[in-house]
Amino acid sequence: MLKLIYSFFSILILFSVKSTAQNDPVSVFNQVWHAYDTLYSGFAVKDIDWDKLYKIYRPKINENTSESELFKITTNMLRHLNDNHVQIVKGNPERHFSAGLIGYMIDDIGFDSTISIFTALPVSEKYFKQGINYLHKFSYGWLQDSIAYFHFGEFKDLDETQYDMVEILRFFSSSKAMIVDVRRNTGGDDKVGKLIADYFADKKRMFMITAEKTGNGHNDFSDKKIWYVEPQKNINYSNSVILLVDNTSFSAAENFALAMREIPKVKLVGDFTSGGFADTKWSTLPCGWNVCIPYSLFADKNGFCWEGIGIPPDYYIKADPKKAIIDKDELVDFAIEFINTQ
Repeated sequence: MLKLIYSFFSILILFSVKSTAQNDPVSVFNQVWHAYDTLYSGFAVKDIDWDKLYKIYRPKINENTSESELFKITTNMLRHLNDNHVQIVKGNPERHFSAGLIGYMIDDIGFDSTISIFTALPVSEKYFKQGINYLHKFSYGWLQDSIAYFHFGEFKDLDETQYDMVEILRFFSSSKAMIVDVRRNTGGDDKVGKLIADYFADKKRMFMITAEKTGNGHNDFSDKKIWYVEPQKNINYSNSVILLVDNTSFSAAENFALAMREIPKVKLVGDFTSGGFADTKWSTLPCGWNVCIPYSLFADKNGFCWEGIGIPPDYYIKADPKKAIIDKDELVDFAIEFINTQ
């Protein structure tokens, strides 16, 4: 067995170097197409004709198609889903694919370099007056003029997050405003995102509607679940907040943005988020390929689904996810000016 830690989503994937199933190119392609046909949740909201894509890409494959050609043709079909959650990990040879921005980054700069981008603090340490503090997944410190800043790269561990948020808000009790940064955030548990947003809420507000696939049909979904953001009772931040987002704000970070944008004192600054909101399941196909398939739908309070689009910021600043971290950060600079001119 070959072990691969697929760091974007904190998932340990095990894939076998052998398979008892048929591994001819046509069979492998059909397995991938069928898996998404029955499980993928985004066809209807994106108005994608999956049968049409089969008719386009299936004839490109025959029994003599090479492994590299098969992978390229199959993933070219999946790219039309425009979804970072749509992923393939396989061995012999080892390959990684994502159908959204992350996949293009892997193609451009490689898997390891892409990982390093998502694990780095998105702002230069030179912005901090007294250095950076670290508490579990959080990085936080003082910027100029009593402005608080904290960043976190994933949503994980509800109890730990509750403790951390109380400590951080107490640390920043004298701040006049706060910058919350979810750039380079790979998501996680939506309940953790809701918990963090609750510390900024002024009152109970509806922010999200979700449903899950219940059958093989593209429109087979469960009853809807309504999500609310509501104030925490023990401690609450009442001053203005700037939420920094871009297209490396992914999955649960986007659902967190859905919650934060409903709070009047919060403004979103940056670029559109990644556009991949749904919960996912990993499956190992008979051919041995490991596929990640989104199986749920997430919509805003009005029922609009931002899948494939991303949450729009209130104040747009174009972001390049591959750009190296430098001393000057346009988003942070704008946020500071925005706060200081209120």
